[in-house]
Amino acid sequence: MKKESKCKQSNENKESPMKTGSGGYNDDGTVPTNENIIYVTVSTVNTVKLDVITNSKGSKTTCTGLVNILTTYKRGYDKTHRIIRMVGEEYENIKI
Repeated sequence: MKKESKCKQSNENKESPMKTGSGGYNDDGTVPTNENIIYVTVSTVNTVKLDVITNSKGSKTTCTGLVNILTTYKRGYDKTHRIIRMVGEEYENIKI
């Protein structure tokens, strides 16, 4: 006798701002229109730049380095969705 699963499998995630279980991607795996994609390599992890909204008036600050970008983004003013793509295989020994 097969047990009935109590979990419904769905791509919908009501807690997600995107209302999807696919993170910053569409449910079919494509990138949404106007999505911000940040490509980071070992050589650019500390130099990559991105404008981040830094106050309730919408002012933007150019942040340098992945840690600085994420720290500033975490403050909660910038609601823009971001996809971060780590390029390369060298991240095991990365120094940030």
